[in-house]
Amino acid sequence: MPIAQQTTHQVTHHVVKDPASGEVISADVGSWVRLSFRRRLGLSRWRVADRPAHLVPIEENGHDFSFLVFGPGRADATAGMLRMVRERDGRPGSAEVRSLTLTIR
Repeated sequence: MPIAQQTTHQVTHHVVKDPASGEVISADVGSWVRLSFRRRLGLSRWRVADRPAHLVPIEENGHDFSFLVFGPGRADATAGMLRMVRERDGRPGSAEVRSLTLTIR
């Protein structure tokens, strides 16, 4: 009778608090990335404006965002741009943009 082998894979968690624009986040395929933005005075919410296809959102609430990292579709696509935008209620045209680079190890 064949014996089944159990394979384990540890998921790496990356938590980045209030990331600055231009920050580079390095993650392995299969890891979990969480972005947490500081709450400020007034009504404002963050949203994902653009993300690489291999970064799959699993949770977002306007200040905290969680993603799973999958392998890029092309072998040469080891980095991707994640663009986050903070919009303030009642203040059109006052958006803040933070562009982050996600590199796959």
